[in-house]
Amino acid sequence: MKYNKEKLNNSKGITLVALVIIVIILIILSGISINAVIGDGGIIAKAKLAKEESRASIVQDEADLWKAEKENAIDSGKPARTREEVLNKLVADGNLTPEEKKIIEEKDSVKIASRTIVFEPEEIKNKKFTIKTVNSERNSITSFNY
Repeated sequence: MKYNKEKLNNSKGITLVALVIIVIILIILSGISINAVIGDGGIIAKAKLAKEESRASIVQDEADLWKAEKENAIDSGKPARTREEVLNKLVADGNLTPEEKKIIEEKDSVKIASRTIVFEPEEIKNKKFTIKTVNSERNSITSFNY
């Protein structure tokens, strides 16, 4: 029995206090890690923002390409895609939501992430315009209705 008491007193093991300290340190480290991943400025939030910025860039590029196509169509006589075709392609590719498409159709622009993207109307139809020219030498105003 004497041998067993000496062995217990000389045993080199982890104490309960040391175990509690290790658990507390692990809890603190896990809290910091979770905040770095999930918090407002965390990795996941930054990834979501980068995804939205990337999507906005794709939509902006498509709008710029469509504008260039329209300008080229005027010069070449070849028809350009319609705005509806461009928007449908963006929705089909997952780069534009149906709600954003509706906003573009109503307001000709949409805000995605930090960008406001403008899709100019294809042409103005069924609207009346009055152009007035002023001739100061003759003191006359000429109006043209379109």
